Amino acid sequence: MCAIYSLRRQKPNFCRRMTSLSRHVSRITIDAVCNIQQATQPLAIPAPLLRSPSKRPSRIPGAFAAGAGFLVPDAIRNKFRNGWTLHIPLTYLTNKYCAYKKSATVFHDSLSIDEASGQIVTTSKPLSDAGELDLTFEEWHQAWRRLLPLIREFLPGDYDTWNSHFLTIRDKETLTDCWRLWLAYDTEIRCRSVYEGIDPAMHHISVWNDLEIRYMEDKIAHQFRCELADLQTQISPPWSPSQNPHT
Repeated sequence: MCAIYSLRRQKPNFCRRMTSLSRHVSRITIDAVCNIQQATQPLAIPAPLLRSPSKRPSRIPGAFAAGAGFLVPDAIRNKFRNGWTLHIPLTYLTNKYCAYKKSATVFHDSLSIDEASGQIVTTSKPLSDAGELDLTFEEWHQAWRRLLPLIREFLPGDYDTWNSHFLTIRDKETLTDCWRLWLAYDTEIRCRSVYEGIDPAMHHISVWNDLEIRYMEDKIAHQFRCELADLQTQISPPWSPSQNPHT
């Protein structure tokens, strides 16, 4: 009887131990299955960061390449990379110029000897400004569409002032009637900004007044020449074969 009584007292403890052992085995089985599933699944590799070497521009997701025929020449880009210390005529940024690969000789720097130190000094060759004051509005607009991105890339602190300068001229009501005057004003401000610390966003009235006087003088002179040519045409009778003095 004592043995039977002792067995009955130990049975609840035995059941509890078996239940705990069963739960432990189940937990081990579940963990093992999860580990097997994770081992069979491919590892998630994080996407590489869009970093570029220091000498290359950062990659812009979704950005498209421009047409190969209208790229700004590397020599012009280098002048902006070096700080835009020389006047760059807009003729070098038009579609017509960027559409073809120009000879690199027009950008070659000149070498000279410094008399004081005796060392060879490299001097940037100034670009020809021929034809800049003869640009059409379309050509001028094409050039500015390339000039502003260059400023934003290499001189970001100056972008807002130059963008304001461009928009002010583009949106002027007198732009069509006085195109030559506004073109001359824009060219003068860009030339002076290389050597003077002026604010392009401001309207420089002194520069405008000087250019306006020249513009009006040239306009009056051109009108006078046209009227004189018309007058000479009216005075001189048209020539005909019957008036040949040798007949």
